[in-house]
Amino acid sequence: KHLNLGSNDLSHEGGIAIARELGSLKLQSLELGADDNPLHANRFNSKVGVAMGEQLCHNTCLRMLGLNGTNLGKIDDKTLDPKQEAGASLRKALCLNETLEHLALSNNSLGTEGCVLILQGLAENATLKDLDVSMNKAGPELGVVAGLALSGKASLTSLSLAGNDLGPSGGCAMASALVLNTQLTSLNLHGTSLRDRGSIAIANAL
Repeated sequence: KHLNLGSNDLSHEGGIAIARELGSLKLQSLELGADDNPLHANRFNSKVGVAMGEQLCHNTCLRMLGLNGTNLGKIDDKTLDPKQEAGASLRKALCLNETLEHLALSNNSLGTEGCVLILQGLAENATLKDLDVSMNKAGPELGVVAGLALSGKASLTSLSLAGNDLGPSGGCAMASALVLNTQLTSLNLHGTSLRDRGSIAIANAL
């Protein structure tokens, strides 16, 4: 079963309700993210991210979850979640879930803390193949933690960190892991401020 409810002006109440029904719906694919027209994007918040994470901890059906541009890193439309509870919940889910293969979390204001939490969960996950945490206003630490995740049991074949401010240090940290990683086939680092040092390190590692 596949369900696409993206860009439907859903509120956080709708998002939480859908999350709570994940088990009974028996879906393989659920798309709730925004498309190229954000006018009608679903207006979720961190509580929806927490609810999704809680359900993913024991869900054995869902293989793809799309949540791009749904405000998971915010308490409301304007206020960032200082605790990044959505990231923490999704971290736990990735440590436990053995079914999910594709997770799209682009443009969610997760920041460095939220993205780092998710990548820490990835380090304990051997199932996820495709992760998108692009455009989340994360800093160089994301590159460091991504490198650690790629050096662990992660089985990713595609990773997007585009639009985050990794900088040369974040790029170099990732490069060290890429030398040993044999599974990743697609890495999107567009607009990550790698500069010469970081870009050359990545290129030499491939």
